[in-house]
Amino acid sequence: MTTANKLRIGILGASGYTGAELLRLLALHPGVEIRLLTADRQAGKPLAEIFPHLGGLELPSLVKIEEADWSKVDFVFCCLPHGTTQEVIASLPRALKVVDLSADFRLTDIATYAEWYGHEHRAPELQREAVYGLTEIERERIRPARLIVDIHDLIWDALYAPLASGIGIAADRLNRLQFLTIRQFLTLVFCTLVILLLVLAIWS
Repeated sequence: MTTANKLRIGILGASGYTGAELLRLLALHPGVEIRLLTADRQAGKPLAEIFPHLGGLELPSLVKIEEADWSKVDFVFCCLPHGTTQEVIASLPRALKVVDLSADFRLTDIATYAEWYGHEHRAPELQREAVYGLTEIERERIRPARLIVDIHDLIWDALYAPLASGIGIAADRLNRLQFLTIRQFLTLVFCTLVILLLVLAIWS
């Protein structure tokens, strides 16, 4: 694939563990080109100085978010700590597609977010537009989305999405157990026990 056809990627918070691990994986992807890496305290340094195992990759040096040239990228991954991501993403150009790897946009209900995280959400308008889910399940919602919330409960979604659909639970509610009715939750628990018993019976 030529450089002109590659997706130009930026990673915010590239000097942290999440950013470095994501960078390691993306560096192997033939369809992307890493054009921007940001950090705070480590700004100005080559990434190899912080993570020597990435020294063999041709990467841009770390810069502060305030100094980033957004015209260089089409798509950014946000690997910043929980609680700081909201304001950063709100300040990004609207043309950028964003995948957030924090927990800041996982709950669509603002009141529920405040209850669980102990403070009001700082970007409620983005909270409402964020799309959360596996591409295999939520492909049509993810495709046009500007803000995509990374999903960590991969096994949960892969195993339970078909079951949840069968008992009337929408896919976007599956990862938020506090939004399920008691009947739906107990049904999931019962089905889980049945599946476990069947597996044990097969293995025994």
